[in-house]
Amino acid sequence: MKRVLAWVFVCCVVGMGIWIGVRETTPPSGTQSVRVHIAKGTNVGDIAALLEQYGVVRRAVVFSLYVRYTGQAPLLQAGTYVLRQGMTIAEVADVLQTGKTIERSMVRITIPEGYTVMQTIDVLASKGFDKHALMREAYDAHYWRAQSQLMTRFIPEHAPLRVPLEGYIVPQTYDVPRDASARAVWTRLIAQWDDVFAQLPDDWNVTLAKQQMSVHEWVTLASLVEREVVVDEERALVAGVIVHRLKRRMPLQIDATVQYALPVPKQRLLHADLRIDSPYNTYRNPSLPPGPIASPGAAALRAALNPTPTDYLYYVTKKDGSGAHHFAKTYNEHRKYIAMSKKK
Repeated sequence: MKRVLAWVFVCCVVGMGIWIGVRETTPPSGTQSVRVHIAKGTNVGDIAALLEQYGVVRRAVVFSLYVRYTGQAPLLQAGTYVLRQGMTIAEVADVLQTGKTIERSMVRITIPEGYTVMQTIDVLASKGFDKHALMREAYDAHYWRAQSQLMTRFIPEHAPLRVPLEGYIVPQTYDVPRDASARAVWTRLIAQWDDVFAQLPDDWNVTLAKQQMSVHEWVTLASLVEREVVVDEERALVAGVIVHRLKRRMPLQIDATVQYALPVPKQRLLHADLRIDSPYNTYRNPSLPPGPIASPGAAALRAALNPTPTDYLYYVTKKDGSGAHHFAKTYNEHRKYIAMSKKK
């Protein structure tokens, strides 16, 4: 008799459960959207109570039983969600377990070609990001070299670099989450090298090997071209002049490298500035600087990848406003162009 009564009781419970399930999993009336924030660490019971409070589900206990029975309870994720009062329990559970949170607040940032890391930090700080955190992360060479999926893996270990990330920031326009950490922001700005490679020949690494240049040297050369040239047609030729001088062990004598070496950049360099003791001073050192001096764009990288073979050793900016250069093979010829430029 007891067994019969127990069996009847079980059947009643199961039947009632099915009835409640059918009734309670139907959507509540109304189609109003509500914003529900689920904090990290909130348990299933409290999540269910929140959903009932906002009118998303009819009964918290039914939602709790449903997600536990279907195995979704441990998959529910924290976050801020927009949910409709007309959703079924299954739909609500699906949203919460897949983490389809509302879109994060984004901020648009433009990093121009030729900007330094410090200039980039100023841009980011003006958009509300933590300047000190950005600087701290930019100097963490050990971390960035260890990122095997990022171009920063090519940062050399013992080079006397001013800022390790210099040259590895891709100049572009970005939409960045406003609440992103400093490390996440830098990663976003570095991870876009695929966009750069899409503008280069597929065999760029083979060409680089033929040039007997490392990736770091290539980016460094490109940064010099970026800072020296405004006329697109001259980029490869200026790269060729730089390579020619390097082969002859001549100091590059590029003012932009001295500007980069100074604690505070100047509008106009003095002769005393050209004597600054720095590995970036190409008036004193007959080699490339130890690292890039700015963020090169795709055009400068292409030019540095395929410098134009040339006998030119010198160039000076024309004073006609075009931004173009006079090129010379000898120092005497170069001096004539300098004199011509001063007369303009």
